[in-house]
Amino acid sequence: MAITKVIGSFAVVTIDTVAVPLVKSAEFSISQSEVDVTDNDNTGAWNSFLMGNRTGTFSLTFNWDSALTGTDAEPQEVFPVNLAGTNAALAIVYYPNGDDVGSRRYSFSAKPMEFTHGISNETVVECSVTFRVTGAITVDVVPSP
Repeated sequence: MAITKVIGSFAVVTIDTVAVPLVKSAEFSISQSEVDVTDNDNTGAWNSFLMGNRTGTFSLTFNWDSALTGTDAEPQEVFPVNLAGTNAALAIVYYPNGDDVGSRRYSFSAKPMEFTHGISNETVVECSVTFRVTGAITVDVVPSP
């Protein structure tokens, strides 16, 4: 019996319709606030809670080669600069298993909270960005063309 080992990810991320080049990792963190509604009538000294609003963050790590030039490199040249200086909500679509028909996709608006860009001698630079989700997250399946 042959064992297949899969390395890497088929994840695709687009930000304002521009595909993020060389995605290394992507991660959602979604949480829900709570409201304490405990009163003196609660029996057994247990607190009571109502669930409040949800909030989320989306983190992304990717490689960026700033030395590339030409049409194929344009998204890599412009992409990090746009994230560093914007306060506008960006349209993000995240396909954790690739963007093939039948794959799950997450669509949402988010604002960049943190952007890191390192420098490394003779290697591709690793960048990461963390977004704060604003509004609802739509989860659906990529339809047939």
